[in-house]
Amino acid sequence: TLPFGLGPAPEPIKIEDFEATTYKEYETKVLKEGVQAVVMSGGISFVMSMKFSPMPLLIQSVMIPITMSENLVLKKYIFGVTKNAEGGNLYNESFEAPTAKSVAALNAANAAALAADSAPTT
Repeated sequence: TLPFGLGPAPEPIKIEDFEATTYKEYETKVLKEGVQAVVMSGGISFVMSMKFSPMPLLIQSVMIPITMSENLVLKKYIFGVTKNAEGGNLYNESFEAPTAKSVAALNAANAAALAADSAPTT
């Protein structure tokens, strides 16, 4: 959502939003997204360095390794990370099909977090 309550309210989660997948399919998708982000930022920086100065390439030489170290697949297979920051499953995966009750609980938690974020502080 946008800060200060701007923009439309987020749409509620529906059962159709969930998909059954394998680890291989999910990790391939995450890895492709990561590679695409690195290639696009590197390409844009290269074009900018050709037009202006080599500074964008110098910045990307620092940013690309940082971006790659944040990729969950690389964290799992290179750094050996098996849990997320909260101590749960690395990919926040669920091994059970979503039910109307579980989706309603997710929507209620999201609504409570949204209300807490938009509450004025004094």
